[in-house]
Amino acid sequence: MNHIFRFFIFTGIVLFASCSNDPSEKKEISSETTENHTHPEVLPNLKLNNNQKWKVDESTSNSIVQMQQKVELYEVEKNKTLSGYVELGQKLQKDIDSLIQNCTMTGPNHEALHQWLHPFSEETLGLAKSTTNEEGHEYFEKIDAMLHKYYEYFE
Repeated sequence: MNHIFRFFIFTGIVLFASCSNDPSEKKEISSETTENHTHPEVLPNLKLNNNQKWKVDESTSNSIVQMQQKVELYEVEKNKTLSGYVELGQKLQKDIDSLIQNCTMTGPNHEALHQWLHPFSEETLGLAKSTTNEEGHEYFEKIDAMLHKYYEYFE
């Protein structure tokens, strides 16, 4: 199980770093793990684009909608369990991996998306490795809030 988790982290980092179509662009990858990070209550570096929402491509928009639907389906579930939280985290991480792999965005819109996506990905990794129901619930609530926050900044 530990090897599988490491594989997903490594894959996520590689895909996250390779999303840009500009090979000359330098990437900075955080080595911080989900055990050491603080949960973002707000996204302090993310701002609107001159009081307008950032534009995302159709593929990105569809991926976000799919993740939102998964979270909403789990939210109405009456018997939330640790295994359910972990499974949801794994599904969301697969969606993020797919979003990154299919990324065609470039420029400022792309950079703004990553300011939201990186902390969101950290939270989904935390959800996927939750060890208690309470921890899973905490990650779930933050993920739900971050998905709602997404729509304040992107269209």
